This record gives sequence, C-alpha cells and structure tokens, in this order.
Amino acid sequence: MPVFRSHLVRHRGDGRYQLRFPPEHRQLLGQLVGELRAVVTSDEPGIERLFPSPYPDDPERDAGWHALVRHELVERHLEAIEVVETTLDADELDEDELARWMTAVNALRVVLGTRLDVSEDDEPVDPSDPRFGAFALYDVLGWVLDEIVRARSDAL
Repeated sequence: MPVFRSHLVRHRGDGRYQLRFPPEHRQLLGQLVGELRAVVTSDEPGIERLFPSPYPDDPERDAGWHALVRHELVERHLEAIEVVETTLDADELDEDELARWMTAVNALRVVLGTRLDVSEDDEPVDPSDPRFGAFALYDVLGWVLDEIVRARSDAL
C-alpha cells in the first residue's frame, strides 16, 4: 500500500483549497466516481443508505417520500460526481467544489461500507482475506473525507 501524504487538502485563506493528491489517487478517484454514477442511477440493492428513509416503519409514507425526493437526491449525487470529474486535475477548488467532493467521497464510502457490511464492531481484516483491498479502500476514503472536513473546518 502506498504511503499517503498528510494534508491532501489545505485551506488557503482566500476561500480556496489547495489539493495535493498524487496522480494515482486522482486516477483512482476518477474511476470510482464513474462507477458511483452507475450505482446512484440504479436500483441496486445496498444503496438505500444513500437515500435513507425518514419512515422506515411505514412503507406507504416511505414510498411517498421517495417518490417526492429521490430524483432530487440522485441529481445532487450526479452533480457532485460531475464536479469531481471536471476538477479531478485541478490544483485548487473553491468552497462549493470542495463541498461537492465531500458529497461524492462520502457516497463512495457509504456504498462500499454497505457492500462490505462494515460495522463499528468489525475486527481488523487479515491481509490474506480477499476483501482486504476493499477494506483498505474504505479506510482510504475515510481518510480523504477526514482531510476534506479538516480543511473546511480550518476555514471557519
């Protein structure tokens, strides 16, 4: 596993954020958000965490809520994916662009975590486990998300 630089994202103090992602991270992120686009627009099992229901115990209200807002939520995710794809090679982002990156990275982590059935009680995964790479990617996405949140917090 490659060694990661600290502070992938830095607040510059002028409403802009410097990105310090190595090319291989940018390439991987581009691939992942491309895959996320297909997931977000599907009815694939396991993506319900991207579209949580406020009425889990009331199927009729749940269906009504999803009929009203799901399209809007899908559009929000697609807009975030588009921003990541168009700014993937940028050296800096503005506040809105970084917020969209945060949305996309969080969605990636949610989808992967759901597929892996991640829980707080999980033991570390053995490197010989065939899922080791996916769990490592889940951790890296968490780290990237943390970097974005830290940089945005620095701006406050």
